[in-house]
Amino acid sequence: PSSTMASFIDEADFKFTSSDESVAKISTTSHGEIRGTGQGGITTVTVKHLPTGRTKTVNVKMGILPEGFYFIRNRESELFLRYGINVQEDYVSIGEMSGGGYPGIGYTGYYYEWQLTLLADGYYKISCRKLSNVLGLRNGEETISGGIYCQTDSGSTGQKWKIVRPTATATEGYKIISATTYSTSNELVLTENSVSAATQGTYSNNSERSDEWDF
Repeated sequence: PSSTMASFIDEADFKFTSSDESVAKISTTSHGEIRGTGQGGITTVTVKHLPTGRTKTVNVKMGILPEGFYFIRNRESELFLRYGINVQEDYVSIGEMSGGGYPGIGYTGYYYEWQLTLLADGYYKISCRKLSNVLGLRNGEETISGGIYCQTDSGSTGQKWKIVRPTATATEGYKIISATTYSTSNELVLTENSVSAATQGTYSNNSERSDEWDF
């Protein structure tokens, strides 16, 4: 039995390392336990058997949010991300739900419900529950004012999103960053503009929070 075999294994013979500790670290108190750091992404964990030098690697994806259905609310306007209401059907806008607050699960609520799916590369796919189309950049545009639309899922880079805290020390809110131009110096984030449309823009770390979201 596995329990009997385990009694012959010396944990001290194994060393665990993470290739990207901004995604996940190896616990120093619980041998071999992998702990996410809260920013999400993908890291390679290597297990080395010290007496023989043999190694085994595995890619581990960590998400800042669990997979599932969410309402996505803008932190500045407190309005919600929604799919095609009173506008062209593939358009993504920001609006208030009927009666305010969170709706019950139902036909109307489906316009406002978004499913997060964590992909193998550590990015998220964001799908509208209404028609299962995915959030993406119009024709893969990488411009500051490019539109955000719902599209047939093609698996393209323009349909992938990184979800992180606004800053390394923040405990509230999230940035939703396009995978197309994601880097430490050039982030295009999902934001709300003055006409309650969902667009992409650069992130500004200030008191105006139209580029931050709650799930």
